[in-house]
Amino acid sequence: MKSRVYKGIRLHRWTNKFYCKYLESLYLDYSHQQRRETLILIILTDCFLSIPFIVYYLTQLPRYTTQLTVNSCCLFFNFILFLICWKCLPKNHLNWAALCSWVVLMTHNNFDKKDQERLWYYVWYSITTIFVPYTLFPLSLLWALVLGSTSFMVHIILIVLYKLENNFDLKETACDGVFFFTVNFAGAYIKILTDGSQRRSFVQTLRFLENRFKAQQENEKQVQLIFSILPDFVAKEMFADIENEERRGSVQPQQFHKIYIHKYNNVSILFADIKGFTALASKCTAQELVRNLNDLFARFDKLATKHDCLRIKLLGDCYYCVSGLPNAREDHADCAVEMGLNMIKAIKDTKTKTQVDIDMRIGIHSGSVLCGVLGLRKWQFDIWSHDVKIANRMEATGIAGRVHISDATLRALTKEFRVEAAHGREKDSLLRKNDIQTYFILEDPVYENVELPKMATPPPKRQSVNVDWIPEIPFKNLQRALSEDNSAESLTCISKTKGKYDVSRRESEIEAPHCNDTITNMIETNLEQQWTFLNKLTLKFVDEELEQQYTEIKNDMYRSNIVCCFIMWIFALICQLIVFDPTQPTLATLFISVSVFLALVTLLVAGDQYKHFPKIVKKFNKSLSSNRRRRTAVLASVVIIMSMSGVSTLIIESKLKNDANSNIHPEKVIFSWIIYLFALATAIRINYRIKILLAFLLVSVYVILANIEPYRQHFFPEIENSLLPIQFPVLLVAFFLLIFYHARLIEVTSRLYFLWKHKAQIELDGMRAARQTNMQLLTNVLPEHVAKHFLSREYRNEELYSQARDGIGVLFATIPNFSKFYSEAKGLECLRLLNEIIATFDEVLDDERFSSIEKIKTVSATATYMAVSGLNPSIKHDPLIGDTPEHLGALIDFAITLRQRLEEINRDSFNRFNLRVGISYGDLVCGVIGAKKPIFDVWGNTVNEASRMDSTGLMGEIQVPKNTAQLLVHQGYELKKRGLGRN
Repeated sequence: MKSRVYKGIRLHRWTNKFYCKYLESLYLDYSHQQRRETLILIILTDCFLSIPFIVYYLTQLPRYTTQLTVNSCCLFFNFILFLICWKCLPKNHLNWAALCSWVVLMTHNNFDKKDQERLWYYVWYSITTIFVPYTLFPLSLLWALVLGSTSFMVHIILIVLYKLENNFDLKETACDGVFFFTVNFAGAYIKILTDGSQRRSFVQTLRFLENRFKAQQENEKQVQLIFSILPDFVAKEMFADIENEERRGSVQPQQFHKIYIHKYNNVSILFADIKGFTALASKCTAQELVRNLNDLFARFDKLATKHDCLRIKLLGDCYYCVSGLPNAREDHADCAVEMGLNMIKAIKDTKTKTQVDIDMRIGIHSGSVLCGVLGLRKWQFDIWSHDVKIANRMEATGIAGRVHISDATLRALTKEFRVEAAHGREKDSLLRKNDIQTYFILEDPVYENVELPKMATPPPKRQSVNVDWIPEIPFKNLQRALSEDNSAESLTCISKTKGKYDVSRRESEIEAPHCNDTITNMIETNLEQQWTFLNKLTLKFVDEELEQQYTEIKNDMYRSNIVCCFIMWIFALICQLIVFDPTQPTLATLFISVSVFLALVTLLVAGDQYKHFPKIVKKFNKSLSSNRRRRTAVLASVVIIMSMSGVSTLIIESKLKNDANSNIHPEKVIFSWIIYLFALATAIRINYRIKILLAFLLVSVYVILANIEPYRQHFFPEIENSLLPIQFPVLLVAFFLLIFYHARLIEVTSRLYFLWKHKAQIELDGMRAARQTNMQLLTNVLPEHVAKHFLSREYRNEELYSQARDGIGVLFATIPNFSKFYSEAKGLECLRLLNEIIATFDEVLDDERFSSIEKIKTVSATATYMAVSGLNPSIKHDPLIGDTPEHLGALIDFAITLRQRLEEINRDSFNRFNLRVGISYGDLVCGVIGAKKPIFDVWGNTVNEASRMDSTGLMGEIQVPKNTAQLLVHQGYELKKRGLGRN
């Protein structure tokens, strides 16, 4: 469906049908109710016209026996059609019902036209049979043309046949021919204009609905992504805070950054570390390493779900979780122990599969924790407390393949487990200081036969092993959940095959709902609610602001309307020139004046399309395009001038009735009046109330003039017992009602489309705001380029995200003396200060100089901040300086800036925290692992080396390995044996 615009005038195609069959079917489904109602209206209108005459014919029997029989049969068939259309007509059969109705109209109109009176009535009734197929029948433009043209030809043939028997007059027949052709032209123009306008509005509305659905779908993806990383209770609190800030319109200043911390008592903390991970990493490619880790941790996540444990974090090859959080349970210690025993079974299966000597140390301690997220970027759920440190030491002092528990965990057990003393306090000062006894769990035989999830790929030497479980892929639920939960609302692209359909780009890019019920339900809901927004009488929006927006819609269709009015004036002028003597000075002056006025208005509204026209003309047209009231005033003035010329013609003609050339029936002057009413009907964008008022005034004037002397004799021939004085006003009123209904239908449809688009736009704006909120949260969890990868359409949910990257800088920055500052009694206040430190570090990343740096994580237990540089492939880094990448220098500057910010915090908080930094440069592997709570992490020797640089460094200094130091020399850094300075 595409139209061309020439010099600002829209040239419509002869068919408005969508080239896409699905879109056409969807539009017809939508407009079924409207088209059915218009068909019923035509049937009822024909009945309305038949009943008075049937009553009259009954009083005049036997004179009107034939007419009574014809009208009665037509009334009967109309009644049958009405019942069919009202109750049981399928939507794809409306066109056949319309065809039957047209046959009834033609039969009613063309039967037994033998005298001048019935021929006169027949001409007026013919207007309806030509006008209705174009404007009110639920037919395509092609069928409307066929029916309208057939009506036109039948009418002309019958007139000619009658005239041949009764003094054939070529001028009068030509006048009838021009008039009927004008009716066809006006009807076709109205059909093209209204149908095209409605279809364009439908497409625009559908596009809004599609965009809204896409935004909703994207929001759901983002929300699912966030909830897959953070626990529900933390994520919901974050969403609530952001929504509150948006409602307030701005972020309220606070002395401290918002902290999301909750305290839980009576929990069991499990730490697990893989022994032999380095050997495993050395034998794998990047993809294999990430897949093996994901397989292993996915199995752990599955076990955690089974034993009601909440996985907290993955730190390289370390896995830790908590039982009794967020939902408290009395058997939290049992859950943690059972989880640990099954993890050992799982790692043994991995050992068999990979043929690598790996095992697992597990430590468990019971107590209380503070949990939540810290900082502004890369949120990761974490736990803090003195008991967390003890659980960590329980793992470190354990033995591979054994579950190491504290006496607090032993006391919390509700089941019987066999244990043996582990003497962990002899190996660790923290355990000894807190007088903690430790034990190893002796594996109970019941756990030897526990059915564990199998690995994704069976080991080479164990082909008989059944694979009954495949590890979940991180974020796989994003695609799966949306495809399952929203299957009824999923969108599918309309075929865009080139050459098959000659469609415009905008139409072909529309995505239509996969299921008709979705769009149908949405439209039906809007239809049911439309009158809550519209005044039923005036059709104005109840909301004045909405009404103002509607009146200011830019619309260039008024040019086409005025050009059409000018063409119809030409047709009306031809009819009048045939009827009257054009040499009469008064008539000639009137015709010329109106013609010149309309020609000037037509040139004026189309003038902005010509570069030689004055700028004031273009400014005038611009004001018309954007102001509905001005457009209405111009169109109304055109119609009023045309109509007043018709009235003036009748008055002038009545004074010239004795003229020798006035030998044609003067009632044909009304032809021009009907043409003016058609001209008013073609102005579909004119204000509805103004249009109806003008139509009412015109019809009223015509009826009054036709029934007062001396004009009455010019309308109705002197025929005994003539019905024409009754028929004429009835037909004119019926015609007015059809125009009224058509104008009201167009106005309601136009406003309804505007309302839908307005509502969809509001919802779309809200979803865009929500999308920004979600994306803000999302980029606080994952690197931006990684988040976009999982949200992109190209992402396939069966693939793991992993990349082997070279030339990456890695930073570990630790505050070693923060652990001494931490007090269990003031744990929340201590964490609030740590949150301020981390948030301050995060804010440094907003500096454009550090755009190449990506925060990876924070390890709150050790107050460590980890970041990398050069990781985002979408960021174009500066050229190399010598052999050194620019982002490595930015990483050094970032570390120096962190140290400066920490000194400022020390001055404000009266503390003496020091920063210890380790940096390394080289190759690493990055990826996302963990199905239940996916995380982005990096692995490799470069990461381990940077960690060692930190752990073996000095407070207040930045330590780098030799190969990294050699690269930094090229950027002007002065190196010392321990520490770093800059020239």
